[in-house]
Amino acid sequence: MEKVLFQLELQKFVIAFLYVIISFMLFNYISTSIKIQNYFRKRFGTNHYSAFHITFNRLFAFLIYGIIPLFIILFDKNTKLIEFGLNFKNFKIGGIWILILCSVLILINYLNRKKSDNIKLYPQIREKKWTIKLITISALGWILYLFAYEFLLRGFLLFSSFYAFGIWPAIIINIGIYSLMHVPKGMKETIGAIPLGLVLCLLTLKSGTIFAALIIHITMALSNEWLTLSIHPNIHLIRKKII
Repeated sequence: MEKVLFQLELQKFVIAFLYVIISFMLFNYISTSIKIQNYFRKRFGTNHYSAFHITFNRLFAFLIYGIIPLFIILFDKNTKLIEFGLNFKNFKIGGIWILILCSVLILINYLNRKKSDNIKLYPQIREKKWTIKLITISALGWILYLFAYEFLLRGFLLFSSFYAFGIWPAIIINIGIYSLMHVPKGMKETIGAIPLGLVLCLLTLKSGTIFAALIIHITMALSNEWLTLSIHPNIHLIRKKII
C-alpha cells in the first residue's frame, strides 16, 4: 500500500516538475521574443509599447503559471487545492515573519534603489513618463504575475515534492529551480534567490499556505518598483494620462 501511494505521489511530482520546466521555457521564449516586441512597438509606438508588452507578459504568465496548473490539479479527483497551499487556514502562523521579512526587503530595496544594476532592470516597464494609471496597471500586473508564480513554485511544485520526498528534498528542488529562473536577471538575483527561496519554502510548508510567501514577494516587487521610480534619472512621474 505504501509503495502504491509513493508511486502516485511520485507521478504527481514528475508532472509538476516537468510542467514547471516547460512553462518557464515557454514564458522565457515568449517574453523575450523580438517578433512580439516588434508587434507591440509597431502597434503602440516606440515610446509607449513597453507598458503593453510587459502587461502582456504578466498576463501570459498568469495563464501558464497559474490557470493551467490549477486545472491540472482539479483534473485529479483525488487531490484538493487546499493541499497545494490555496487556503488561509494557518495564515496567522507566518504573521510575524511576514512583518519582519517585508520590513527587511523594503530596507534592502531602499538601499539598492540607486544602484546601476537595479536601475538597469527596474522598473520593467521602460516608459519615460509614469502616471497614476500606469503605476496602478503595473501593480495589478505584478500581483497577478506573482500570484501565479507563487502558486506554481511554492504551491504546485513544492507541495508535490514534499508529498513525494519529504521536507528537505522538496526545499532543495524548489530552491534550485527558483534560483535558475532568476538567471536571465543576472548573477546577483540568481544568488539572492537562494536564501529568499529557503525562507519562503519553510514559511509555506510551516503554514500550509502560499499566501504568506505571496505577500512577501508582492511587497518586495512593488516596493522596489516604487522606490526606483522615485529616483530614476530617465523617468518622470506625472498626472497626465499616457496610455
